[in-house]
Amino acid sequence: HIEITDAMVNFQMYDGKFNINEFTRLLAVGEAESVLKGDPFPNQLTCEIIRAKNLKPHRLKKSCDPYVVVRVRRNVKNTGTQNETRNPMWKEKLIFNLDDPSVVMEIAVYDRDAPDGSQRAFLGHWAMTTKYLIYNPTFTFHVDNKDFKTYYRGDREDGALGFEGWVPLASKGWEEVGDRGHIQIRLLWQHVDPSELTDTFVERRKYTALEQLTQQSQEDKLRFGAWSRLRHWLNHEPFCYDVQRFTVRRTRFYLQDLFRGYKGKPEMLRKNDKLYQCDYVPINFLEITDRFRPKPGSGDIGITTYHVFVNFFLGLVFKFLRGGKLGKAFAQIMAGGVFGMGINFANVFRGDFQNTTVGPQGIKDAAAGIAKATSTGLQVLNQKTTKNAANKRQFKTPVDASDTDFLMDEIDVSGYLDRHAVGNKENLTVEKLGAMAKKSGSFKTNYFELKGQSLFFRQNKEKPESKVYALTYKTRLLDVSTAVYCRSQQEIILNVQAENHIIRLRKCKNNVGETKSLQAWFQVFAEKGIPCTEIP
Repeated sequence: HIEITDAMVNFQMYDGKFNINEFTRLLAVGEAESVLKGDPFPNQLTCEIIRAKNLKPHRLKKSCDPYVVVRVRRNVKNTGTQNETRNPMWKEKLIFNLDDPSVVMEIAVYDRDAPDGSQRAFLGHWAMTTKYLIYNPTFTFHVDNKDFKTYYRGDREDGALGFEGWVPLASKGWEEVGDRGHIQIRLLWQHVDPSELTDTFVERRKYTALEQLTQQSQEDKLRFGAWSRLRHWLNHEPFCYDVQRFTVRRTRFYLQDLFRGYKGKPEMLRKNDKLYQCDYVPINFLEITDRFRPKPGSGDIGITTYHVFVNFFLGLVFKFLRGGKLGKAFAQIMAGGVFGMGINFANVFRGDFQNTTVGPQGIKDAAAGIAKATSTGLQVLNQKTTKNAANKRQFKTPVDASDTDFLMDEIDVSGYLDRHAVGNKENLTVEKLGAMAKKSGSFKTNYFELKGQSLFFRQNKEKPESKVYALTYKTRLLDVSTAVYCRSQQEIILNVQAENHIIRLRKCKNNVGETKSLQAWFQVFAEKGIPCTEIP
């Protein structure tokens, strides 16, 4: 027999915090503090999206234009979009202000070039509760190989906790784990001086109890993962139950705060010491006798944990309805909802639009959202069309996940240069290559980095926020047969014979920032083993 007496189920809002969310946070804080042992609590999360491989595009497509969206509750950031690849390279850092270890972070990959024109075709996602970065970074889906590195307390000089490595992507229902591709990430959570926090995100307004409960439910779905796996786990817990009688006596359900908005009724009554006036749904007596036992004649010794949960809620709902409590609960919901609407309109009349979901600010936000979506759609169409054509003309090859040189931290030389490329299938002599320096060309300024055996370049050193596509291109030094430096024209000519084109590099005319002399670039090319010739 199981009997519960004088219980309380309380959905309460106090000081802007919904009690279920706050309880979840306090539990996570306690777990984290047991590991930190007095160290300052982390407040900055750095999420580096490195690369992905074997992404699974829509069945109507052979490739995709992937980008990554990282959600830390209402703080959402995304990477640039890569072009027509299933193995993209990003190497972008996204930084979040975060000091709540109960937060579930989600990393999702989307296709910008969706078949339905939505710019947001879902490819796969991965999620993790941030508290595990502190005391068990392996407690998540990950590829356990030599590339997976964990950082516990004391492992790093900067005190950061977390991991780096490959993690599998799954479908929305958390099926096909790994079949949707894999993504390489680095997650580091550390404490920095509050004056050095760089994330400018701030909550735009307060959130109601129902909004906070919805947020909690969404994170719980990410925590539990696939319902089929949860059900399988509960069905295979090594316990069987045979409960003859389950009894509940003198239990109270407080529901009204869920629908009151930003301030709970106990909070308002506490000032006048009238907490006894809070409305609740009473259950003086409830008994279930037939739902927690194996079926007669089945031969089973008991029922599984899964069936206990299912039968409990089904039995509770049935008894609740039959006991005439539905009207009382509905009355609480209506009372709370009417109060919340009243608070909303009162805030509107006072001009307090930060604490309401209606009014000019709400209309303005909706209009801005529509305008941004339209603008982004036009940008995508324009950038993709022009970029593909320009890449072909200028012999640009985007980097992908196989370009390990791009991941190197050490840079041999870097800076802005003007670049122009022309097709060539002949094996030109040094004299003919030098003569090309006197010709005009459509030079474009790019930022260059020489790492390992690859020359990388892109339009800007840092990705502008307005750019949807943020591509980095490559030239393999092994494909360069000859390099010629023409001093009089101040130009370096690279004969990329293996790819049938020639690259002309000049010191950039525009004062865009970091630059290096052509002599410095030419010297590094020679050190890399490229046959180099300097001419007047």
